[in-house]
Amino acid sequence: MMAANMRMMAQGNMLARSGVLSRPAACIRQVCGRRIATVRAAVATQEAVAPATVTTAGSKIKVRFAPSPTGNLHVGGARTALFNWLYARKVGGKFVLRIEDTDTARSTRASEEAMKADLKWLGLDWDEGPDVGGDNGPYRQSERAEIYKSYVDKLVAAGKAYPCFCSDEELEAMKAEAELKKLPPIYRFVN
Repeated sequence: MMAANMRMMAQGNMLARSGVLSRPAACIRQVCGRRIATVRAAVATQEAVAPATVTTAGSKIKVRFAPSPTGNLHVGGARTALFNWLYARKVGGKFVLRIEDTDTARSTRASEEAMKADLKWLGLDWDEGPDVGGDNGPYRQSERAEIYKSYVDKLVAAGKAYPCFCSDEELEAMKAEAELKKLPPIYRFVN
């Protein structure tokens, strides 16, 4: 069993290095069916996406685990969920399960249910999530499209974001060119 987990971790690391698993630092985002190019902040660390975050509301600690239901729960995901759950329980906070199901081509409800069953098998429960509700729902990203659309519209109206009219082929060509030049695959507006 341990050898299998080590192989899975090695494969995951290989995929991350090849760019298959990593999220590119691109400005192109698919939001509510609209492709949006955002104006980047000067500080790159503001754009970091963490698999789990800690927020405080008053004196209450709230941690989240946000898996992508594109397959089985990975050992690293289980570890992150366990550590967050333990921390929340230790400090009297809340453990939130949010499903990152925006990869519509690979996300399935069956994978989501399997991940939730795996977390329950580990003895983990959540205070807020898709099947228990809470104050900050909905807890599936795909169900939050209207919330995000209102913010996208505000950003476009304020001139902080603009629609991208590039085709998928043009974006892929830009990405390939950046890779050849050993540049990060970000959107580069060309007049």
